[in-house]
Amino acid sequence: MIVRHLHRDATIRRKLEEARQVAAALEKR
Repeated sequence: MIVRHLHRDATIRRKLEEARQVAAALEKR
């Protein structure tokens, strides 16, 4: 159970990181 929670947390963190990079790319344009 804990492993699944950690995996989901890592997925959310990766999605947040991707969203932040996309936002930065949009700001540069």
